[in-house]
Amino acid sequence: MDRYEKSGGIAGRDLYDINYFFLNGFSYERDVVKERRNIGSTKQYLEESVCFIEEHITQRVIDQDLNVLLTPSSFRAVRKTLKRETILFLKDEIQRSE
Repeated sequence: MDRYEKSGGIAGRDLYDINYFFLNGFSYERDVVKERRNIGSTKQYLEESVCFIEEHITQRVIDQDLNVLLTPSSFRAVRKTLKRETILFLKDEIQRSE
C-alpha cells in the first residue's frame, strides 16, 4: 500500500514477499507497523491490506511482475494461488490479533 500511496505503482513482488513472510513464520514488530502507518492497531492495517489486495492486485499484475523474478517452475507453482493464499494468511493474522 505504501508504494501505491506514494507513486500509484503496484508490485506483484510485494504480494509474493508477504506470502513468503507468512509461509516461513517470520514475526514482525506491531509497534513499528502502527508507527509507520500512523494507525491505532495492526489489525486495522491487516484489514486494510486485505481490501487493498482484493481491489488492486490482479492476476495480470502477478503474472507481469513475477514471471521474470521466479524460475518457470516456481512461477507456475504460485501464480494461481498466491493472491488467495496471501489473503487467507492475512485474515488468519487478523483473527489472532483480536
